[in-house]
Parts: sequence; C-alpha cells; structure tokens
Amino acid sequence: MYTSLAEVQVQREEELARNPISNPEVDVPLTPVEVLYQAMVPNLPQYMIALLKILLAAAPTSKAKTDSINIMADVLPEEMPMTVLQSMELGIDVNRHKEIIVKAVSGILLLLLKHFKLNHVYQFEFMSQHLVFANCIPLVLKFFNQNITAYMLVVFKSAPILKRTLKVRHAMMQLYVLKLLKMQTKYLGRQWRKSNMKTMSAIYQKVRHRLNDDWAFGNDLDARPWDFQAEECALRACVDRFNNRRYVDSKVI
Repeated sequence: MYTSLAEVQVQREEELARNPISNPEVDVPLTPVEVLYQAMVPNLPQYMIALLKILLAAAPTSKAKTDSINIMADVLPEEMPMTVLQSMELGIDVNRHKEIIVKAVSGILLLLLKHFKLNHVYQFEFMSQHLVFANCIPLVLKFFNQNITAYMLVVFKSAPILKRTLKVRHAMMQLYVLKLLKMQTKYLGRQWRKSNMKTMSAIYQKVRHRLNDDWAFGNDLDARPWDFQAEECALRACVDRFNNRRYVDSKVI
C-alpha cells in the first residue's frame, strides 16, 4: 500500500510527541530548503502578505491609481500618451508587465510550497495556513475568472472556476486542478458528481488514489466542511509544536 512521505513525517512527529525521551529527534540535515525555512519562519506571515499584496496589485480588476503598491513605475511614461496608437501600446505594456509579475510571484509561492512539502509536510502546512489567513484563496480565484461575483469569492465556490480551467491544454496545470477538485468532490453533493462524470473520470484517471479514498462516494450528510474545524485546530497545534521544537531560537510567530 502506498504511503506518502508526508504520512511518514506525520507518524514520526506523533512518535516524538508521545515519547520525546526514548525517541529523541536526530540532527536535522541543513539542506538549502531547511536553511531557507529557518531564515523565513520568524517572519513568514509577513512575507506571505507582502507577496500577496504584489499579486493583488497585478490582479485583473486592480487599478493602478488605487494600488497600495505601485507596480507600474517602470512602465508608465513621464508624459501620458497623446495618440490612440500610443495608448494602445501603453495598454499592452501594462498588461504584459502585470502578467510577468503574476507569473513571477505565483512561481515563487508554488516553488516554496513544493520544496517545503518535500522537506517536511509541517513546513508546507505552516506556509499554507498563512496564505489562507492572508485571503490567498479568493485572490487566486480572481485570476481564474475575472468576472466572478463578489458573493462567490466570499464563500470560495471554486469548483465551477476550476472546472473551466481544465479547458487549458496544459498537463501539469490540469493535474493540480484535478487534485483541487478531488479534495472537494465529497462536499459538493451527489447531484454535482452525477452532473460532472467527465470530470470525475478525469480525476480517476490522472490523480493518484489510495485504498481508503472516499472522494467519489463520501456521505453527504457526514462530509460537511464545517465538521473539520476540530481537525484544522489539531493540525495547527501539531504545526506549532513542530516549529516550537525545531525553531525555538527563531522566535516563531
């Protein structure tokens, strides 16, 4: 049976918590990712907020004059364009500049998440938690669909938006979108699953599964997102315990 690296790391953390004396922690290898996390962990929430502010400034609905961060300083000329052609060229430059910023910041976030998850799953969870706290989810949804309603942003109904992104013929992007959909399917109800069998089939074909997976047939009455509040609190406690044990000298927030 497949056992992920994350599960092995979580089991090790549970053993350390139960028997800290008989099972002491071995020296942590100072890999480049570990050194980076040690440097980032004291102020990681602030780093996430700073990156998301830049991402927000480059969002499709953002206006340059109202941005708290001026990302157009290198693009806007000292004198405003006088002709239609100049205005069109400036508009193209602005959109290109924003697209470069979006790809750069999102690439940084994705690489950090991937490397932290490989290094230790609780490092990944710590960063993920602070991305959620900084309202990363509605911001990312804004890029998937520029015309999304404010109400949908508030309640994070991302499934329809994610489903539309599957039209983009990019294998890696489709894989991550299908992973996100797989996490939600048992919360979306039987009717959604019946109406989206093509999507369900794609998840089954392309996403790794486990023997005890219940994503395709979860009980709708039991599988409610708000029932997992206790689980989220327990996870956060585990992450805090991990950070306090390993990085107590870093004054983790």
